Amino acid sequence: MEDTQLTADEMAAIRFRAEDLARRTVDYHRVREAERRSRERFGRRFTPFPWADAAAAVLSDEAVEDEDTLVALIRELGRQGCSEVALAAMDLVLTRGSLPPSKALFDSAILVCATEYQDERCLALLGRMRVAGLVPDLGTANLVLSGLCVRGRLGRAVELVRSMTGELGLRPNSYTVLMVLQACNYKRRGAYREAIDAVQALESCGRPASEEVVEALLQVCEAAMHAAPSFEAAVAVFEALAELQLADCTRVYNGLLGAAGRAGRWREAQALYAQMQADEVPASLDTHTALIQACVVGRALDRALDIFEHLVAGRAAHEAVPASIATYNHLIHACHQAGMLEKALEIASWVQNTGVAFDDETYGELMATIDVVQLWDDKAIKQALQRHSAVLPRHLRPAPYDAMRVMYLDHLGALQEEEALAAEKLGPGGSWAPRSLTR
Repeated sequence: MEDTQLTADEMAAIRFRAEDLARRTVDYHRVREAERRSRERFGRRFTPFPWADAAAAVLSDEAVEDEDTLVALIRELGRQGCSEVALAAMDLVLTRGSLPPSKALFDSAILVCATEYQDERCLALLGRMRVAGLVPDLGTANLVLSGLCVRGRLGRAVELVRSMTGELGLRPNSYTVLMVLQACNYKRRGAYREAIDAVQALESCGRPASEEVVEALLQVCEAAMHAAPSFEAAVAVFEALAELQLADCTRVYNGLLGAAGRAGRWREAQALYAQMQADEVPASLDTHTALIQACVVGRALDRALDIFEHLVAGRAAHEAVPASIATYNHLIHACHQAGMLEKALEIASWVQNTGVAFDDETYGELMATIDVVQLWDDKAIKQALQRHSAVLPRHLRPAPYDAMRVMYLDHLGALQEEEALAAEKLGPGGSWAPRSLTR
């Protein structure tokens, strides 16, 4: 029953009574627990006084014979955070036999437990309800799911939905599926198979998935691709979404490209990027960052720089180059692996000129690049001194330890020209010199 059946004066009286019962229960519990602490102060362990006993003692003299009043009293006690008192009130009335068990009583008790995420009590109350011969409806099932799914009890939630649809013939609604999807993504676990089954069950009942359900499903699949142990596992998630015709969006492609980036599968990443362009799916900053990461992890360092070069070349002079510190860190890491100090410093200048702030990883990669290049330069100089009396820049290019090392002394004019052309894209003082000029 709804609280709207009671008048405002009756609801005010119920609230006053609930506050009084809660206060008296807390006072009684505090006194009894102080007595127990005093009595057991020399013992090794202290046994707290049960809240249920305190609630039963306070409610023993209360007379509640109206179902509407009891339902409102239970909900009000739950709203005030006194779930123990609320459940004790229901148990006391049912034990006395003054009121028969009803669905409204159990629904109010399950609502109180679900509000405080007491999943075991929700299941216990549902069991008691069915033992009493009461038939739960979809609202009752959704209340129990609220307590289960917030705690991530996915197995019990799926079992409950199956029992409700199989035994009672209930049809899940969007709220039912949203609760299951919440359990599927508990702590970003990414249980995408159970999530897809829940959405398909909703559609099989003739209820189309709402935008909120589709959004929750995509979040589960993104978490699944992020937590996938291998690139093939992430591809399985992508294919499952493709069967539902939900894979043709940027965020799904970015999730799979991120998995390819972490695994260093740069060939597959470039194939996915080509597929995005063929399907006319717009690329985002995360798309290019994942492409660069895939090339860096896969040791395709030339392609990592080519991708950013392609990104810059594809922008008009008045458009800013979309890049974050993560994008620049991947590029600097590629320079670190190849010993390209000058290119790493050039990228660092872009970061400063575009207003993106450095982070700890940026400084770490720059220092590591300097250490590697210094080691390689020492080796190259030692070999050059064995053949020449004086070491000139042309003697160090190319160095046997650094086939990709870039030195700008021989083509400074061309670099200054390129810097002027790219100034509006990368900010004042920035530059993006084509690699054809830096060899």
